[in-house]
Amino acid sequence: MSIRGRTIIPGGACEFDLPSYHAWKKLPAEKRYNDIKTWFAPIAPLFDAIAVVLRLLRESGSTTKVIATSGSFQQMLQGKVYQLLRVSLPQEMGAIPEISANKYMLWIRIMSQDGDMKPRPYEGDVPFDLTLCNF
Repeated sequence: MSIRGRTIIPGGACEFDLPSYHAWKKLPAEKRYNDIKTWFAPIAPLFDAIAVVLRLLRESGSTTKVIATSGSFQQMLQGKVYQLLRVSLPQEMGAIPEISANKYMLWIRIMSQDGDMKPRPYEGDVPFDLTLCNF
C-alpha cells in the first residue's frame, strides 16, 4: 500500500522513501517470483475465469482478410454491437493500427513511426485480418 501511495508523487518511489521495497527488489529473482505468486494466489481463479471468457469471445468471431487502402479502412456496422475487435497486421511491416469505432462504423488507420519515432500515416495498401467477436 505504501508503494501505491508513493508512486503518484514525483520521485516518491525513491530508495530513501521506500527502503523495504528497494531491499525486496535486491532479493534473488526466484524469491521475488515466489513472493508474487503467493500474493496473486487468492485471485488466480479470477484470472482463470477471465481467460476462459476471453478465449470463448475470441473464438466467437470469424476472421476476414481485408485491405486498408492507403493505410485507411472503414466498415459500416449497421448498428450491430460487437464486444471485441481483433486486428492482426503482418509483424514485419512495423505498422500500428489506430482504431475508432461505435455501433455504426469502424475506422482503422494504419500508422508507422518515422525516424523521430513519431506516428505518421502509412502510405501504402495494408492487408490485414479483421475479426469482429460477439457471443
